[in-house]
Parts: sequence; structure tokens; C-alpha cells
Amino acid sequence: MYSVVNVKHLRYSSELSAKMSIVSSISKRTLAILIGTLMLSLSVYATPSVHAQPPTSTTVNCNPTIFGPGTGMMDHTVCTATVTGTGGGGPLPPTGTVNFMASAPGTFSPAPGSSFSPPSGCILGPGPGLMPNQSACSVTWMPDLIGPATVETITADYSGDPNNSPSSGFTDILVLSGPLATITTAVCNASKLPDHKSTTCTATVRNATPVPPSFPLPPGGTVSWTCSPSPCGSFTPPSCLLSPTIADPANMSSCTTTFTAMAGKPITVTITAFYNGDMIHTPSSGTTTIKAGS
Repeated sequence: MYSVVNVKHLRYSSELSAKMSIVSSISKRTLAILIGTLMLSLSVYATPSVHAQPPTSTTVNCNPTIFGPGTGMMDHTVCTATVTGTGGGGPLPPTGTVNFMASAPGTFSPAPGSSFSPPSGCILGPGPGLMPNQSACSVTWMPDLIGPATVETITADYSGDPNNSPSSGFTDILVLSGPLATITTAVCNASKLPDHKSTTCTATVRNATPVPPSFPLPPGGTVSWTCSPSPCGSFTPPSCLLSPTIADPANMSSCTTTFTAMAGKPITVTITAFYNGDMIHTPSSGTTTIKAGS
């Protein structure tokens, strides 16, 4: 009887031990999960949040866009960078500095009304005509002489601030090292003229060094007409006013006059079109010939 009871007791003890082991295993796993979850939560709260800077846009404008020494215009230009903040939650005008770069050798210096940041930057601030989320500043740029006419690029790099991300912008300008040389041609419709007959003559003046269409500089002013040997005839009008051509309005101008031959023995008349030049174009002349007379 004792042995039977003892066996049953041992069997019960073994089953109880197994059940306790399972419970212990589940408790340890649950505890591990709870501890892991708690540590993850603490790490999230302990990690500083990363604030993404809202984007900005930077634009550049230079005034004047065409300039150069010896042209009767300015020998420098003033370039202004305008930085616009695009972040939500109300206007946050960009602060900090803008650094300028030029594609050609030259010198940056302070511009009126702006704080200069050597060697080629300025400090952003408010200004007339700006929106609440905009800031601007300016610098002066004087190029080294390159010539005769070159297109250069001015780039502005905004460095950003805690509330605004960096951005950049650029613009192109035309730099002249002096007045542009010109070439003048003269053409008349008729190659022979009887006494007192007339023909139309056209003068075309073009830039010897072409400029790009984005910076049109067609020769302006007047062309004066003469003929030789004198007396040879008359011009109506004796001078004409240039207008840009359809073919190349950035570099070429033309005007017309009417030539009337004088009576007399046949002679070869040389007709000269003299371009008088303007503030940024040098004078030049061109000739053509006509056989005039009966």
C-alpha cells in the first residue's frame, strides 16, 4: 500500500514540476518582451527629434545687365540676391549670408544699403517690396577687362539657417571692354543710272563681334550719304536713321535713302555710307559704285 501511494506521489510531483517549468518559461519570455518594449520607448523619447529645414529659392538680378568701361555706361554692376522661404506655419524670412561668385575675374565690394561680408558676400535683411518670407542683400561687382563683349554668369549661394535650407540662383550679364566695332556696307538697287534717274540705296551696320540675342545691341544713330567725284548727284534724305533688321535684330541695323544722278557724261560714281556711331558703337563706313550719266 505504501509503495502505491509513493509512486502516485512521485508521478504528481513530476507533473507539477513540468507545469511550473512551462509557466516559468512563459513568464521569462513575457518579461523579456515587456523589458524590450520599455527600452524601445525610452530610446524614442531620449533621441532628439530631427527638424527638416523647409526649402528656399534664391534669385539673382543685376543692374545694369549690360555695362563696361569706355562705353559711356557704368563700369560695374550691382547684383541683388532675394531668398524666399517656403516653410509652413507662418512666414520665416531667411537669415544669414549669401556668397556671390562670377565666371570671370573681377572684384566684389559693398553695395549701398547692404551689409558686406568679405570677400564676396552680403548679409540678408528686409527690404522694400519684399514679402514677409523674403530677405535680400546686394553686392557690387567690377570685372577685369576681358572684351570685347563677353557673357558672364553671377551665382549667389545662400548658406541656410536653422529654419531655412540652402539654395542658389544665377543670372547672366554682358560685359563690354569698350565700344563695339562696327562694319558698314552700302548697296544700291541699280548699277547704272541715266541722267536725273533715281535708285534706292541701303546701308547696313552690324557688330563686328556679335552679341547673343538675350543682350541685343544693334547699332543706333544715323548714316550720312555722300558721292564722288563731285558733282555727282543728290540724296533724299542726306542721312537716315537706323532701325534693327529682322534678320538679326541683336546685331544689325539698316536704313535707306534715294540717290538721284546728275546729268552729264557717263562716269563711275562712288557712293559712301558713313555710320556716325553711338554711345557703345564705333563709326564705320562702306561704299558701292554706280555708272551714272547718259
